[in-house]
Amino acid sequence: MKMMEPVEYQPIFTTPEAEGFTQEEIDDLIAEIESDDYDIPEDAVMLIRPRGRQSLTAPGVHSPLVSTRVPASLLDMLKARAASEGISVSEVQRRALCNYVGHPDL
Repeated sequence: MKMMEPVEYQPIFTTPEAEGFTQEEIDDLIAEIESDDYDIPEDAVMLIRPRGRQSLTAPGVHSPLVSTRVPASLLDMLKARAASEGISVSEVQRRALCNYVGHPDL
């Protein structure tokens, strides 16, 4: 088996409101904020959001992720069916798995 050469990636950090930032830009912003010359406006608000998605298991309990490879044609049909029912692809997958193991009401 032929080994692939390692690939070096340049990390990009994004937020919904902004374009990507390189690590160097983030470091510069942090240095600016931590400097004595930076003033935080009096009306500034800090928002803290929980990490990740809401648990499907129980509040505060990790929900496992199941990943499956499928043919492109099956994924196309899955997306079309989910869209026609107004639900997510993940919800279709959860329902199918629940039905398969005999617990459709999980």
